[in-house]
Amino acid sequence: MDHPTYSDWWSRVSLAAAGALLLTAMTFGGEAKGKGDSLVHVIALLALALSLLRWSPSALNRLQKVTFWILIGGLALGALQLMPLPAAVFAEMPQRAEVLAELRSAGLDPHWMPMTLDRWGTIRVMLALLCFVAMWMLCTIVTAGARIGLLKLAVAVAVPMALYGFAQASIKPDTTGANGLFENRNHYATLMAMLLPFAFAASRQARERKAMGFGLAWDAAIVAMLLAAALSFSRVGSVLAFLSAIAALWALGGGETRAYATRRNALIPLAIATLAAGYFASDRLVQRFSSDMLGDLRWQYLEISWRVLRAYLPWGSGLGTFRPVYAQFEPLESLGEFTYANHGHNDLLQNTMEGGFPALALMGAVIGVIAVAAAQVLRRRSPADSWRRAALVSVCVPLFHSLVDYPLRTFTCSLVLALALAVLLSDGRARSNLGGSGP
Repeated sequence: MDHPTYSDWWSRVSLAAAGALLLTAMTFGGEAKGKGDSLVHVIALLALALSLLRWSPSALNRLQKVTFWILIGGLALGALQLMPLPAAVFAEMPQRAEVLAELRSAGLDPHWMPMTLDRWGTIRVMLALLCFVAMWMLCTIVTAGARIGLLKLAVAVAVPMALYGFAQASIKPDTTGANGLFENRNHYATLMAMLLPFAFAASRQARERKAMGFGLAWDAAIVAMLLAAALSFSRVGSVLAFLSAIAALWALGGGETRAYATRRNALIPLAIATLAAGYFASDRLVQRFSSDMLGDLRWQYLEISWRVLRAYLPWGSGLGTFRPVYAQFEPLESLGEFTYANHGHNDLLQNTMEGGFPALALMGAVIGVIAVAAAQVLRRRSPADSWRRAALVSVCVPLFHSLVDYPLRTFTCSLVLALALAVLLSDGRARSNLGGSGP
């Protein structure tokens, strides 16, 4: 009997660490700066230390290397914002002279000040980015088949969360809807939309392997997640979920002659979910869509955030400083019940406000990497690339939703994105393994 080699054991440990981090994030990471964040931080930092023992940049392909340096750039930006500056230099930066004057009027005379206006806010953002880095790095060192196993694990965990959402929606008489383990129903719908393409891909794979029972189970997961997104009564989230499912039909296709049968089979759970959503969720969804969208507080947040952004360019106010700097610009007459803004509901705007032009450049680089990966996936229409096409659809969901909300500020969505990004950027030489081979 052959004994596992050191490399085999190390692969299993890495996979176990990635699975533990994913499960922790999906169970406790549904709130933006919630109570479960500390637990995610601990598991992620341990996982990061583990991944550094085995991880080698030389083993990465070109897109993965670029992504690595973008992530390092994000951490470096936070570190630079925490570095003390002479008070005279600090006062020359936008909006800082007033801060220094207020400190001196209070009897303080600091000689050194960090660029960020909220040290702990910046540290929290850096910890969140380190958690993302830990998940991404672990997913780059496990096998291609192990990454697919992690995706299936995420879908399996999302199903009971969807069922819990059904119960929530059934006992609420209003349109607040299902939110699962999330603080925000919009982020709950985002998670369902992100995982839908992988449920479609898993169903396709099961049928190719003649495992019809598993195929039906994945189809049931598709129905459950689509209906859960609809029962959240999130306008953007429910639309993104159904668009994600439709895009997944494209992701299933390839150059094979069975592409038509594959799509036909995938249409069945999509049709069932659409009928179920029409029966159980249509009334309250219509109420949500018939409400005055121009009166949504998001427009107020965007308008004021734009003024804050212009005031703090080119260097920004500091990562994680949205709440204190936004409050300084918010007119008193706009304040009222439920108007407290903890985020800008547009991550492009908020990140530029906090990180200035450097943050804008890093976000542009991320979009560039995804665009190049998308071009690669679109050129290759082989069945072996179906998981990468599903990952492309999944990655796009939170990016679009982040233009009107902040789903990636929850660990559940951000670490699922790290996993999906690792699959999307995987080396083309491993395409034959993306069908699910591996441990």
